[in-house]
Amino acid sequence: MHGSLFGGDLVSFTKQAAPYGFFERTPFMALYDFPVLLALGPDAPEGTFGLEEGVSSWTQPQDDGVRRQFKKAVGDYPDGWAVQNYDAVYLLKAAIEKAKTVETEAVIKAIEAFLSKG
Repeated sequence: MHGSLFGGDLVSFTKQAAPYGFFERTPFMALYDFPVLLALGPDAPEGTFGLEEGVSSWTQPQDDGVRRQFKKAVGDYPDGWAVQNYDAVYLLKAAIEKAKTVETEAVIKAIEAFLSKG
């Protein structure tokens, strides 16, 4: 079974479902990413399938500095959500620079050009 819950909703669901034996009886997959696992701590159910998005996408030379700055500001390294937001902002920045405008259609075409290379 796949659950579309994430964040606080997944934490709440997990804590409510566990006493009923849900995880022992049901193969379950959801977005058990790092923040959710931290919130659950020892209550994280064994045998579930989880996934994390984004962390492996830190490939730009400036990224190591970004990770250090993030840790200094926040106290921990960025999770997948922070990485995805970082990537989105820099994709938008690059597209605006390529289009030389913030006009929507021109920026969309620039993004499409970047994505078609991938």
